[in-house]
Amino acid sequence: MKAMLAKRVSQAAFLVSLAYLVGCDARAPQAIRPAISWQAMPLEIPNFSEVLRAYTLIHGRVEAAASILVSGQISIDYYKVSTIEVLCLQPKISSEPLLDSLPQELFPLRPGEFLTLGGSSESIIGEDLFGQPAPEGGLKLKIGDQYLLAVFLESGGATGFPAGGPSTIYRIAETEIIPLVPSRDVYNSDLRQLFNNNLSSLKSYVATHCPASQKSL
Repeated sequence: MKAMLAKRVSQAAFLVSLAYLVGCDARAPQAIRPAISWQAMPLEIPNFSEVLRAYTLIHGRVEAAASILVSGQISIDYYKVSTIEVLCLQPKISSEPLLDSLPQELFPLRPGEFLTLGGSSESIIGEDLFGQPAPEGGLKLKIGDQYLLAVFLESGGATGFPAGGPSTIYRIAETEIIPLVPSRDVYNSDLRQLFNNNLSSLKSYVATHCPASQKSL
């Protein structure tokens, strides 16, 4: 029980800190608004099957990247992702307005495009919700590459926060799903044992395990 409570407190602290960091307007650091509704984000994501219950699973391609400077010292990377296929959609997506501090060079967003977070000069963005380290320098996605992303969509689907931090974004090479954070064993072992890291196998599984009402934007 103590271990479970400690994990939930750690996860909540991570999200509070992240909401502070990405919610700061770069032009007016004293004006703070959450960039994500972290209160609404499910914290218990013990395995990949649970991710499907509360988050959106997307096969997408990175189209562009940009960084913003928060409070004049913290650099945060954003990526524009175009949706190739929505595998499973979260139960509800908020209609919160977009932040003014998002990288304007990534706009406009076309239908099916959204912004997601990547690396940061602060280590807190370089860890997942369980404190597992991301690759050195934070999570770096490559323009033109395809990825499997488990994200929590906000602002009508215009922004998506990775469900388990860097550990729930995977690169796709043809039909192979490649973890970006090999040290995160829970999700990686699920992908390996349930789907043999194969995208087609994953899609077949999701087709029968994702609620019918959660399969399209």
